[in-house]
Amino acid sequence: MPTRPTPLIAIDEKQVAKAMGFTVPEVWRLVKSGELPEPRKFGKKKRWGVDQLSKLFTTETDQDNEDPESAIKERISQRLKDRQK
Repeated sequence: MPTRPTPLIAIDEKQVAKAMGFTVPEVWRLVKSGELPEPRKFGKKKRWGVDQLSKLFTTETDQDNEDPESAIKERISQRLKDRQK
């Protein structure tokens, strides 16, 4: 019987940064500014729920998007550009 892959439920700041194309300090700046939610604590570790992040950036139009990761990166990149103006 084939085994199923374990679903990714929570990710750390390095994984968030990699998925979004940012550095870890940029992720924490987004948290501090309110652009990203605070991570949840699991003991001494902080993690973001994958569902927590995907709900934040998913809209009805994204459901038809073939690459939702690109949509998330684009949306955050635009927010950062807007803040620098």
